[in-house]
Amino acid sequence: MRHKTRRLVDLLDDARFTELDANLQYFEGRYREILSKREVQETLAAVRGDRYRRVRRRYFSLIERELAEVRRMRGESVPEREFEGGT
Repeated sequence: MRHKTRRLVDLLDDARFTELDANLQYFEGRYREILSKREVQETLAAVRGDRYRRVRRRYFSLIERELAEVRRMRGESVPEREFEGGT
């Protein structure tokens, strides 16, 4: 199989790319992982000096907002099974 075709098949086989809840769950985990490293990064920056502190704060603020949005969307999502069988 050609590389691009194989890559497409791999993407379509991964629920993160074809199912909303799996996608939201994946990004919730990624955002939580990023935020869990924030304290370590801020501690190291404080020790060695940090010219990017403002940028880092904005970055983590953005990640926090996106995490909140993902959580909101997961709370509002309708299970797919409700659409199966005409219900």
